[in-house]
Amino acid sequence: MKYLKFEMILILLIVISILGFVSINKHNLQNELKSKTDITSTNGIQTLEELDINGDKQWISIRGQDKRNPVILMVHGGPGSPDLSMARYHDFITEKYFVVVRWDQRNAGKSFHFLSSSGTLEIDTFIKDIHDLTQYLKKSLNKEKIFLAGHSWGSIISLLAVNRYPQDYIAYIGIGQFVNARENESVSYRFTLQEAQKDKNDIAINELTQIGEPPYNSLQDLGKEREWLGYYGGGMYHGELKNGMYQHLGKMMFSSPEYSLLDNLRFFAGMATSLIKVWPHVDGIDLPNQAKTFKIPVYFLIGRYDYNTPWELSEKYFNLLSAPKKKYVWFENSAHAPNYEEPEAFGNELKKIRDDN
Repeated sequence: MKYLKFEMILILLIVISILGFVSINKHNLQNELKSKTDITSTNGIQTLEELDINGDKQWISIRGQDKRNPVILMVHGGPGSPDLSMARYHDFITEKYFVVVRWDQRNAGKSFHFLSSSGTLEIDTFIKDIHDLTQYLKKSLNKEKIFLAGHSWGSIISLLAVNRYPQDYIAYIGIGQFVNARENESVSYRFTLQEAQKDKNDIAINELTQIGEPPYNSLQDLGKEREWLGYYGGGMYHGELKNGMYQHLGKMMFSSPEYSLLDNLRFFAGMATSLIKVWPHVDGIDLPNQAKTFKIPVYFLIGRYDYNTPWELSEKYFNLLSAPKKKYVWFENSAHAPNYEEPEAFGNELKKIRDDN
């Protein structure tokens, strides 16, 4: 018993030492990033706030070089994959021309609750969240209307929100625009299998053949297809980061001054549970039959190599929809996330949209 007690104490000391080292390292990286990216301009704004949004505690960051600029609410993808912690790496151009609001949606990132429920995670709940958050931003930042941008999963709920509440928004911006759940997975699967066959990659061919064409039997099957999609440059990144995506995203999150070590754990817990609870609601999405006519300008910002939300589907949908003004913009060096992969070009394109409205 004495030996066992000694062993347990030794293990505890090792764990404490490791946590201490990790905490110090994180603190140093956070301070370094803060010194480079804090908003210090006279009219600038930089806040991190926890709000009650539609009955649930959720976090937002607000950053901009000039709070007199128009507001843009960026709605992240996933479901459950927030990018609030990555804003300092991606928004350096956008923050010059907008007040940028990043939001960890319910059950995601800082907004994930370990000991309580975030309530119902249906599509309409998230649309109501966007509506409530928009009212808060309009009032607190003294704006009559704002821009709304949705990425991937976020493009579903954002597009449906502007269709339902057009009076609140200047324009809608879809990034990696989602269109139809069933077609999305079929086109993505066929592209990935064709790339594997061209590459004569027997491992990929066997694994993709085993899971078969969608609809998939499980999220694990979807994850396997997405893994090979990323390998062939049609996933989140197309360029040099495609094979080191998780390390790159993890580094940004770890060094974020907005995220504690506990928030890092919340990120992964929220991502896992959101996929399980929200993804079944995505299966019925067919935007061309749900939202075809818009009362505000619509912009699609699309990576040339995007097969996560395949570009040919968004192009077809774009040609069908009706809006006072619409524009389809290509990012020639990106796949699913031009906002991450080409942040400078992306920020400059957002400026053009701002100036156009």
